[in-house]
Amino acid sequence: MCILSPKLVECGRHLNIDILSYAEVDTIAGEPGNFRVSVRNKARYVDPGECTGCGDCAEACPVEVPNHCENYLNTRKVVYRPFPQAFPNAFTIEKHGVANCQAACPLEQKAQGYVALLRAGRYEDAGRTVRLDNPFPAICGRACHHPCMEACQRGELDEPLGIPHLKRFLADYETDKGLSLIPEKEPARENKVAVVGAGPSGLSCAWFLSLRGYQVTVFDEREHPGGMMRYGIPSYRLPRNVVGREIDTILEGGVELQTGRSWGRDFTLDDLKKMGFEAAYLACGAWRGMKSGAEGEDHPRVMDGLDYLERVNSGREVPTAEDVVIVGGGNVAIDCARSALRRGARRVSIYYRRSREEMPARDEEIEDAISEGVEIFYCASPKRFTERSGTLYLETYVMRLCAPDESGRRKPEPIPGVGFEVAGDLFILAIGQKPAVPEEGLEFERWGTVKVNKRMETSRPGVFAGGDLVLGPATLVEAIAHGKRAAASIHAFLCGETYTEEERSPAPLRIDWGEKLANRIRMKTLPLEERKAGFEEVEIGYSEEEAKEEAARCLSCGGCSECMQCVVACQRNAINHRQNETLQEIEVGAILFAAGAEAFDPVEWYRELGYRRFPNVVTSLDFERILNASGPFQGKVVRPSDGNVPRRIGFVQCVGSRDKERGKGYCSSVC
Repeated sequence: MCILSPKLVECGRHLNIDILSYAEVDTIAGEPGNFRVSVRNKARYVDPGECTGCGDCAEACPVEVPNHCENYLNTRKVVYRPFPQAFPNAFTIEKHGVANCQAACPLEQKAQGYVALLRAGRYEDAGRTVRLDNPFPAICGRACHHPCMEACQRGELDEPLGIPHLKRFLADYETDKGLSLIPEKEPARENKVAVVGAGPSGLSCAWFLSLRGYQVTVFDEREHPGGMMRYGIPSYRLPRNVVGREIDTILEGGVELQTGRSWGRDFTLDDLKKMGFEAAYLACGAWRGMKSGAEGEDHPRVMDGLDYLERVNSGREVPTAEDVVIVGGGNVAIDCARSALRRGARRVSIYYRRSREEMPARDEEIEDAISEGVEIFYCASPKRFTERSGTLYLETYVMRLCAPDESGRRKPEPIPGVGFEVAGDLFILAIGQKPAVPEEGLEFERWGTVKVNKRMETSRPGVFAGGDLVLGPATLVEAIAHGKRAAASIHAFLCGETYTEEERSPAPLRIDWGEKLANRIRMKTLPLEERKAGFEEVEIGYSEEEAKEEAARCLSCGGCSECMQCVVACQRNAINHRQNETLQEIEVGAILFAAGAEAFDPVEWYRELGYRRFPNVVTSLDFERILNASGPFQGKVVRPSDGNVPRRIGFVQCVGSRDKERGKGYCSSVC
């Protein structure tokens, strides 16, 4: 019995022959006349019974990869048919796993997809791909800590791709052209959902729920929405008009916002239930600054870091100071230092209890602060504040670093009897923050964060929580990701479904060591003196030419990027990106094994001949494909490097065929 596809019986094929294409034999058991064959049907992601072979999906696909079906003589799309006469006449989508940038992103942002579309000049399609996963592309393009770049396979060759810079370019392009690239909403539902907190996590949850058709109301205690995006991140990193623009997009999509409404003061969770809300998402952040425990830290000239940033970013007055001392090593500490310079401080210094290697702030932020004149001192921790003759002093411990603690960083401990004093006009403590919310029957973790299960549901049914309220002081993209997950979990809760998260593996290392080396394009910035003069945005952004040039560096390590352009293009709805491979048991009486032979590989044994290093060095089998009318060049004899007709061709005969030491020791005699 031959193993073929049942779908092809309808196409006039032999009724006794079924073809199982894109399948492999997994195991064989039994005896002659009674075999049991286990066949692994690999995921094609395209239904061959629905696919007409029209090629619209391949035309829409932006990802080009080396064409292994033509032995890498040319390139093809990741949604492909091996050759025009391939049987069955259906396309397949090639996936190597999740692209490393996507796997590292808490949002699972499909960066490879929008980068490939940008490279092709399809900016609007790229922008839509971004917004499938992220309601804040312009904000994340400026303020994300970009774990995608740390995982980028391009870094194995030269430097990681500037992924956030490309996202920013697309978001700014959308604004400059007056476009609205928001995804299509599902039909309206009757269910009402309350979101407490209009920061990145709460607004993200509201956005994704509104796209599913839910009626969402967001409550926030402050005058303006945005949370840490508006009040925590300085405008030289994240301009207020960018924040406002992204939030307006969410509100214009149908989300209701009520500001000046504080949980615990103006309403309770029971009140929300009485108002008809069937679920609630708590995302009111971690706004209470932590104390150092140092004696005298309640002095009027000792401020909390978040309080200082909130005053600066909302345009309120801050104490006038020429000598500002900051304690801490995170992004809040760096933001306070750079803001203090812009508020007129002549000297700004940071004291951190660990080394530079353990400092949690982003490296580029630390370097920018140093270049602007901020001094950083390491292995120093506050002991006490004292005032003498009108001058405030900080007495410090000098720390030594011991074995790593639960954070993975080396634990600091004071060196007995060693310390020094620091004088300053204003001291800012930026050593961490924690939530401060009503209990309302909720369970809390050790550090005051709200306890949730895997579905992000609290101890109160129908009440979910996320962002800094659950994570503690985390990153922007982690907060947004929590909002996205919470929206999916709330949707499952309201629909009576089980919420599960799909686990997918990152793509294996697939570096092409013949790739031309090219470092990342550096983003232009304001001159140093102009930066310190005010709060104007420091980074200027990529031009169109720079963005396309940087996008061209992407290695497309994941194969298919799931940008979903093929789904949009397919009129037969034949594409299913969530398809999984299956095992099929078949009973047969006999097995005919005709798997062919493996061609000799010159790469393994004859590297000196330059095969695969030089595109115009080909094997005899490659040359046969070049001559074939259905081959990569439609039967024209051309050079793979540039598509031009060769003037001279040299043949190197018997490579490996008679080499018993390195080759197979076998001559085909038909060359």
